[in-house]
Amino acid sequence: MFKSVFAKLIAGFLRLRKLLCPLRLLSFLRSLYDKISALFRGRSPTRDLDKLSHPRIQTTEPIEEEDLSGYQAEWYYPVRIGEVFASRYQVVVKLGYGVTSTVWLARDLTQKKPCYIALKVYVHQDRLGSNEPTELAIYRRLKEGPENHAGRKAIRPLLDSFVITGPDGEHHCLVHPPLWGSLQQWLDLDEKKHMQPPDLAMVLKQLFLALDYAKECEVIHTDIHEGNIMFGLKDTAVLEELEKAELEEPSPRKRIAEGRFIYQTRDIPLSDRDNMDLPLLCDFGAAVMGGGKHDEDVQPDPLRCPEAILRVPWSYEIDIWNVGCLVWYLCRGSDLFRLIYHFKGPARGYAYLAEMVSLLGYPPPSLIADGKAPISSEFFSEDGKWTSTVKTKFVRLLNLGWPGYWKQMENSLDDWESGDNKNLFLGFMRKMLKWDPRDRQTAKQLLEDEWLMIRLETPSSHTADVVEE
Repeated sequence: MFKSVFAKLIAGFLRLRKLLCPLRLLSFLRSLYDKISALFRGRSPTRDLDKLSHPRIQTTEPIEEEDLSGYQAEWYYPVRIGEVFASRYQVVVKLGYGVTSTVWLARDLTQKKPCYIALKVYVHQDRLGSNEPTELAIYRRLKEGPENHAGRKAIRPLLDSFVITGPDGEHHCLVHPPLWGSLQQWLDLDEKKHMQPPDLAMVLKQLFLALDYAKECEVIHTDIHEGNIMFGLKDTAVLEELEKAELEEPSPRKRIAEGRFIYQTRDIPLSDRDNMDLPLLCDFGAAVMGGGKHDEDVQPDPLRCPEAILRVPWSYEIDIWNVGCLVWYLCRGSDLFRLIYHFKGPARGYAYLAEMVSLLGYPPPSLIADGKAPISSEFFSEDGKWTSTVKTKFVRLLNLGWPGYWKQMENSLDDWESGDNKNLFLGFMRKMLKWDPRDRQTAKQLLEDEWLMIRLETPSSHTADVVEE
């Protein structure tokens, strides 16, 4: 009996001593002060997320951003779950990562009721090669555009930005509203892996509005694909559940250095489509300023326009080609140009162009003349035909293209559109997929396309009202 009581006294003394440790006591008092002052200031108190015991990932294999080509840990700011940025945003969970940033769900502590944001933390400035990310300058320009333009609401807004100092340099942070998920995630959830005509029309109207607004602001996106168009989120209750899940079962993490951890991404649940709002054009990290011609190498491989391959000076029209290729992917679930996946090196360019020729015929000589030598002359002669070198070295590859390409496209649509609507849709595609960028219709013109107008009047599985022009 005596031993039991003595043991309890000793244990109580040790706990008291632990609490009275200056650092722990300071931490306890600071936490108590934050919670009390938050109540008086109408703020949301910080959560004890920084005190969670995260399961440790025991592996020497690369995970998450470590898997990216050329990854170096010191480029990234070592974000910790529970950390508070700009005395306002407390990190809740990791949402994603990329070559230039990591993205986190955070809670805005200035709001008394639960309010969440997506926090994009860039790699440090030296890695970016500039004092600030291009995306930030692009968003400033987009903010200066006409406020009454419907396309303004079809672009994911920038809510805030600031700079933090990490162990290896300064990092820019962008604050956006959190979103439901991307077009790709929509497709992944769909049994047929493609969008039905009314749903596609709804997405395209939003996209064309966004591109028309971007053009008004002299911005060219250059990177339109199924991952960069995301749906808004109507009800943030799902984010509260995500925070609750983190508190109950903290995200596993891997220790890679002293004070550095890589957390496992936690996805926002996407099963409830009723919680999905209108689509928004996102991620302007590869965007450039318009108002002139460019010759940079841009766009992802399956969506590259002729100008990018032939090094013809390009402008806003490259986004329209991008959309044309994306439309086919969304309605069929596969890329329009697929030969490139079977080749490496220079042959990829020939494969892509061979399919373009099969689909659209030979390019106009004027386009070849505008191309940068020796790139364009490597593929085509002055009259727009294949060069003798191409015919000799890549004859088998060129034969993989087929004269009836467009006809095969038409036939493959029979289970998606039929009759007059199918013909109207193919006409719609032809307005975007033109060799010469001057022949492509603008986003504003495409908003008036007959197929699009008809399908916008058809009930969509998406219940939100499309933004009015």
